[in-house]
Amino acid sequence: MQGMRMDNFRMDGYTVDYKANQEVIDVHLADGQSAFEVNYSIENLGEVKGRPSKTKFYWSADSILGSSDVLLNTILEKPLGSGSKIEKIIKFNSLPAPVGIQKSFVLYSIDADSAIVDADRSNNLGFICVTSGNTYSDFAIEKRTLDVYASGHKLYIICQGRDYGHDLNIKLYDGEGRIAHEARISKVTESNILQLPNNISSGIYIVRLYDGETIQAKKIWIEE
Repeated sequence: MQGMRMDNFRMDGYTVDYKANQEVIDVHLADGQSAFEVNYSIENLGEVKGRPSKTKFYWSADSILGSSDVLLNTILEKPLGSGSKIEKIIKFNSLPAPVGIQKSFVLYSIDADSAIVDADRSNNLGFICVTSGNTYSDFAIEKRTLDVYASGHKLYIICQGRDYGHDLNIKLYDGEGRIAHEARISKVTESNILQLPNNISSGIYIVRLYDGETIQAKKIWIEE
């Protein structure tokens, strides 16, 4: 008699629903830059735990997955519990597009091998916009600049060329892409200081800053 798979099922309305979150960091490449990192996020909106699955990353001229898009990498993902979310960073060592293309996309297709009985596959594709060269004007770059650095267990955030008084969401990622700390600053000023927990160890971190309009990421060094 054929066995029944009990680790991935739908019963009495209980479902698995993996979603590719779109609150991710767009990337701007300097002239001549080929290696780059992108942030991506997956959430299980369903009522039961998922299964091991694969996330596939593609290089595309637009935000729609097509047959001409180039496969960049495949990542094996651990099962995601109901209501859980993961946020990770992946590095690409080369730029597939020819020199001169100023705007492209990294698409990420979650559960790309259909290992999960997913309740809604329409939300399984996310994308990150990758720009290069002079895609943005100098004024736009200046207007959206946030400078951040660490000294001891304090994070210093300087807001340049923008209106103040908005809220700022901050996420700190360690070298393996795991969230080490989350915080929110209400009504930021030109100069802001965030006290970090004492359990943050020395090393390189990525700070993700989101003010409700723009998302920026900065690499910093924290020393105990």
